Amino acid sequence: MIADDHPFYRKGIAAGLEHHEYIDIVYEAKDGKEVMDWLRSNKAVDILILDLIMPRMTGYEVLEKIKELSHPVKTLVVSMEWPDQVIKRIIELGANGYLCKTDDPEEMYKAIEGVMYNGSYFSITASIALINTILDIDPIPVSQNKRIQFTPRELKIIDCIMREMTNEEIAKELYLGLRTIEGIRSDLIQRVGAKNAIGLILYAQKYIIPTA
Repeated sequence: MIADDHPFYRKGIAAGLEHHEYIDIVYEAKDGKEVMDWLRSNKAVDILILDLIMPRMTGYEVLEKIKELSHPVKTLVVSMEWPDQVIKRIIELGANGYLCKTDDPEEMYKAIEGVMYNGSYFSITASIALINTILDIDPIPVSQNKRIQFTPRELKIIDCIMREMTNEEIAKELYLGLRTIEGIRSDLIQRVGAKNAIGLILYAQKYIIPTA
């Protein structure tokens, strides 16, 4: 699903993705309210490509309201808002990735793959902004006991996630089923009180000694 109030840009994204065999554009929305109206009545969408500045309901409001849905939707923010100004906020709201509209168009498909299979993707400009704000982000704001105990297998999976391995790659390396890895990954994110895999990585960088 693509949400952007500028038809030219929205249609451009759709045109650039339609030749990819494994991507179907299921809906194009012109504002945030249209996004939520559609999502509340439909479940057949895996990734939402989301602009931040839209009429009737902003992308920030959409990120907040998506949490109320009974079915998960991954979000890739694509905006002209410079990442230094928005990266911390969209991560706190649960966004899975970010691209600036000035980034190379070829990066869009790579970003979609990253969000779909790794759980997150941030462009170089966004990654720099993330590093600049990393010390200010607490991935577990409601937990007083920040040092959570993990099993050796969980620590290995966290290490794999920090090395940007896909769920499929982790499953193959640890000789476990894909659904087992997906379940453990989801449980780890919830246990540290994070919104997504980025929060889990931040937690690990702050509280877990990295493996060699």
